[in-house]
Amino acid sequence: MALLATLKRRKRRLLTSLLLGVSVTVLVSIASYLGYLDSLEANALDLLLRLRGQQRSPEIVLIKIDDQAFAKLGEKQPLPRDYIASLINIAARGGAKVIGIDIEFKVATGVVEDQKLLAAVAAAEANGVTKVVPVFVIRPGTEDEQGATYRRAPFFDPGLKVVGGFANAPMDADGLVRQVPLAVRGEDGTTLPSLALAVLARHAGYDGASLSEQLRGGGTVRLNLPEWHKLSGKLLPVTTAFEFHLDESWKINFAGGQGSFASLPSEPLVQLGRANIPLAADNPFRGKIVLIGASFQESRDFFATPNGLMSGLEIHANIIHTLLTRSQIQPANRIVAASLLLLFAAAASVLTTLLRPATVIVVSLIAIPVVLLPLSYAALTQLGLWVDFVTPLLVTSWGALAAE
Repeated sequence: MALLATLKRRKRRLLTSLLLGVSVTVLVSIASYLGYLDSLEANALDLLLRLRGQQRSPEIVLIKIDDQAFAKLGEKQPLPRDYIASLINIAARGGAKVIGIDIEFKVATGVVEDQKLLAAVAAAEANGVTKVVPVFVIRPGTEDEQGATYRRAPFFDPGLKVVGGFANAPMDADGLVRQVPLAVRGEDGTTLPSLALAVLARHAGYDGASLSEQLRGGGTVRLNLPEWHKLSGKLLPVTTAFEFHLDESWKINFAGGQGSFASLPSEPLVQLGRANIPLAADNPFRGKIVLIGASFQESRDFFATPNGLMSGLEIHANIIHTLLTRSQIQPANRIVAASLLLLFAAAASVLTTLLRPATVIVVSLIAIPVVLLPLSYAALTQLGLWVDFVTPLLVTSWGALAAE
């Protein structure tokens, strides 16, 4: 009752504070919508991902061509095709479900070596279609009435008939890789999938023709892809529906930093394969998604991420992990976000009526992280929703500053 009496007595101050609070809320919302707060919001999300810690992703195994292997190969690039062929052979013999290759095959190297690679790709097949999914690079093409298009770099041999995917991931304004388009429109009218999407599509049994058919037409794309069930800790026995839009980029739900996935060095595997030693039934490749790529420093295939410097191979693994676990990070509904901002603006207005604005700023700097940080963390880890705690903090503190 005393509180209501105080607010009634200070009615004019309360109305002024409410007007300022709503005005600041509108301005902050517009700034957020236009992207002026992207850096702050991205860093806040990075903080939550670091607090969450490393996630488990047992379906993905990496084969890394490391500095030791690169030195033994004479530090030659492109990497010898027969060496890559040996790695494909060992993964296929081990029973890999699908084999992604994060190494470009854009130029011919030598007839004998190239033929060994083509033979290894053809031999690693299931139901007459190769399990191998190589990467290619895309470049901006011409723009049309629907927006940007891209052209892809061809493989060195037109006979390399595979399901492939692009490697490129855009950088945010601060130079960090946080998101990726799952597919883009090709300059020739086709739709080009990312490596992660292509790997999971091949895992689900799509060949080049059926995947192209599903991706054709633009707009909303619907595929049936494998899904890893968090509670049971294994893949579901059947594929499940997966939808996305061509014009959207997906935030990567990083499983952790460099080294978060099971990995094996390439050199011992090549020696094992060349010796033709039989593999155990429970070898680490059985039924797994195997990714082969470079991790040696001279590859220059390292990028800054919220979890530190990471090889392109590990970034692709994280994108596959995001899709496989259906743990994509989605922003909270705009209506919910706006309602939350107005709620904090109203609370700040009441506090500004009762207390000095400087005191309200101090209280908001302490209280909002204490209240909203756990809420944002729970929404992210349990629902995959990003509930922003930066804009409410700005609304409260800026509103108090305006009142001051």
